[in-house]
Amino acid sequence: MLNILRKQAQSPLIQALVLVIVIVFIFWGFGGNKNNGRTAVATVNKVDISYQDYIKAYNQTTDNFRQQFGGKIPPALLEQLGIQQQVLSRLIQSELLRQGGEKIGVRVSDLMVQEKIKEMEVFQEDGRFNQQRYEDQIVQADFRLG
Repeated sequence: MLNILRKQAQSPLIQALVLVIVIVFIFWGFGGNKNNGRTAVATVNKVDISYQDYIKAYNQTTDNFRQQFGGKIPPALLEQLGIQQQVLSRLIQSELLRQGGEKIGVRVSDLMVQEKIKEMEVFQEDGRFNQQRYEDQIVQADFRLG
Protein backbone atom coordinates (compact mmCIF):
# COMPACT_ATOMS: atom_id res chain seq x y z
CA MET A 1 0.00 0.00 0.00
CA LEU A 2 2.81 2.36 0.88
CA ASN A 3 4.53 1.62 -2.44
CA ILE A 4 1.34 2.52 -4.31
CA LEU A 5 1.12 5.82 -2.43
CA ARG A 6 4.77 6.57 -3.23
CA LYS A 7 4.30 5.86 -6.91
CA GLN A 8 1.15 7.97 -7.07
CA ALA A 9 2.45 10.83 -4.84
CA GLN A 10 1.96 13.38 -7.57
CA SER A 11 -1.59 12.23 -8.19
CA PRO A 12 -4.26 14.90 -7.46
CA LEU A 13 -6.24 12.29 -5.49
CA ILE A 14 -3.32 11.54 -3.15
CA GLN A 15 -2.53 15.23 -2.76
CA ALA A 16 -6.18 15.94 -1.92
CA LEU A 17 -6.17 13.13 0.64
CA VAL A 18 -3.03 14.54 2.31
CA LEU A 19 -4.60 18.00 2.31
CA VAL A 20 -7.73 16.66 4.03
CA ILE A 21 -5.61 14.94 6.69
CA VAL A 22 -3.63 18.15 7.31
CA ILE A 23 -6.85 20.17 7.63
CA VAL A 24 -8.24 17.67 10.13
CA PHE A 25 -5.12 17.97 12.27
CA ILE A 26 -5.17 21.76 12.07
CA PHE A 27 -8.79 22.10 13.20
CA TRP A 28 -9.03 19.19 15.63
CA GLY A 29 -5.45 19.04 16.86
CA PHE A 30 -3.17 16.14 17.53
CA GLY A 31 -4.99 14.86 20.62
CA GLY A 32 -3.11 17.09 23.07
CA ASN A 33 -6.34 17.97 24.87
CA LYS A 34 -7.50 14.48 25.69
CA ASN A 35 -9.89 15.51 28.47
CA ASN A 36 -11.88 17.86 26.18
CA GLY A 37 -11.21 20.85 28.44
CA ARG A 38 -12.55 19.13 31.55
CA THR A 39 -10.88 20.06 34.79
CA ALA A 40 -12.33 17.23 36.86
CA VAL A 41 -10.16 14.62 38.54
CA ALA A 42 -13.20 12.41 39.17
CA THR A 43 -16.92 12.34 38.53
CA VAL A 44 -19.32 11.03 41.15
CA ASN A 45 -22.84 10.41 39.86
CA LYS A 46 -22.42 13.11 37.21
CA VAL A 47 -20.95 15.61 39.70
CA ASP A 48 -17.36 16.62 38.98
CA ILE A 49 -14.65 16.88 41.60
CA SER A 50 -12.52 19.70 40.26
CA TYR A 51 -8.78 19.65 39.94
CA GLN A 52 -8.70 22.84 42.02
CA ASP A 53 -10.58 21.14 44.89
CA TYR A 54 -8.22 18.18 44.66
CA ILE A 55 -5.10 20.40 44.80
CA LYS A 56 -6.55 22.33 47.75
CA ALA A 57 -7.24 19.10 49.67
CA TYR A 58 -3.84 17.65 48.72
CA ASN A 59 -2.02 20.79 49.90
CA GLN A 60 -3.95 20.80 53.17
CA THR A 61 -3.13 17.15 53.75
CA THR A 62 0.58 17.56 53.02
CA ASP A 63 0.69 20.70 55.19
CA ASN A 64 -0.86 18.70 58.05
CA PHE A 65 1.78 15.99 57.64
CA ARG A 66 4.54 18.59 57.64
CA GLN A 67 3.20 20.15 60.83
CA GLN A 68 2.91 16.77 62.51
CA PHE A 69 6.43 15.71 61.56
CA GLY A 70 8.10 19.07 62.12
CA GLY A 71 8.94 20.40 58.71
CA LYS A 72 9.96 18.81 55.47
CA ILE A 73 8.66 15.51 54.21
CA PRO A 74 10.45 13.84 51.31
CA PRO A 75 8.22 13.53 48.22
CA ALA A 76 9.11 9.82 48.09
CA LEU A 77 7.53 9.34 51.53
CA LEU A 78 4.35 11.11 50.43
CA GLU A 79 4.23 8.85 47.40
CA GLN A 80 4.90 5.78 49.52
CA LEU A 81 2.06 6.74 51.86
CA GLY A 82 -0.27 7.06 48.87
CA ILE A 83 -1.36 10.59 49.80
CA GLN A 84 -2.66 11.36 46.31
CA GLN A 85 -4.99 8.35 46.32
CA GLN A 86 -6.04 8.98 49.93
CA VAL A 87 -7.01 12.56 49.11
CA LEU A 88 -8.94 11.52 46.02
CA SER A 89 -10.74 8.76 47.94
CA ARG A 90 -11.66 11.22 50.69
CA LEU A 91 -13.07 13.70 48.17
CA ILE A 92 -15.11 10.96 46.49
CA GLN A 93 -16.45 9.73 49.84
CA SER A 94 -17.37 13.27 50.85
CA GLU A 95 -19.26 13.81 47.61
CA LEU A 96 -21.07 10.48 48.00
CA LEU A 97 -22.07 11.43 51.55
CA ARG A 98 -23.22 14.87 50.42
CA GLN A 99 -25.30 13.37 47.61
CA GLY A 100 -26.73 10.70 49.90
CA GLY A 101 -27.68 13.27 52.51
CA GLU A 102 -29.27 15.48 49.89
CA LYS A 103 -31.22 12.53 48.52
CA ILE A 104 -32.76 11.70 51.90
CA GLY A 105 -33.35 15.33 52.76
CA VAL A 106 -30.58 15.91 55.32
CA ARG A 107 -29.58 19.54 55.53
CA VAL A 108 -26.91 21.14 57.69
CA SER A 109 -27.94 24.53 59.00
CA ASP A 110 -25.63 27.53 59.05
CA LEU A 111 -25.84 27.53 62.85
CA MET A 112 -24.58 23.94 63.00
CA VAL A 113 -21.65 24.84 60.76
CA GLN A 114 -20.82 27.83 62.97
CA GLU A 115 -20.90 25.67 66.10
CA LYS A 116 -18.59 23.06 64.55
CA ILE A 117 -16.14 25.78 63.47
CA LYS A 118 -16.12 27.19 67.00
CA GLU A 119 -15.26 23.71 68.35
CA MET A 120 -12.24 23.24 66.06
CA GLU A 121 -8.96 23.37 67.99
CA VAL A 122 -7.16 25.30 65.27
CA PHE A 123 -9.40 28.33 65.97
CA GLN A 124 -9.16 28.16 69.75
CA GLU A 125 -6.91 29.87 72.21
CA ASP A 126 -6.89 28.81 75.86
CA GLY A 127 -9.84 26.50 75.14
CA ARG A 128 -12.05 29.26 73.70
CA PHE A 129 -12.89 30.28 70.14
CA ASN A 130 -10.70 33.16 68.95
CA GLN A 131 -12.20 35.25 66.16
CA GLN A 132 -8.85 36.79 65.19
CA ARG A 133 -7.22 33.37 64.90
CA TYR A 134 -10.14 32.22 62.73
CA GLU A 135 -9.77 35.22 60.42
CA ASP A 136 -5.99 34.75 60.23
CA GLN A 137 -6.44 31.11 59.19
CA ILE A 138 -8.94 32.11 56.50
CA VAL A 139 -6.51 34.70 55.10
CA GLN A 140 -3.68 32.14 55.09
CA ALA A 141 -5.87 29.59 53.30
CA ASP A 142 -6.84 32.16 50.65
CA PHE A 143 -3.19 33.12 50.23
CA ARG A 144 -2.16 29.48 49.66
CA LEU A 145 -4.92 28.97 47.09
CA GLY A 146 -4.33 32.20 45.24
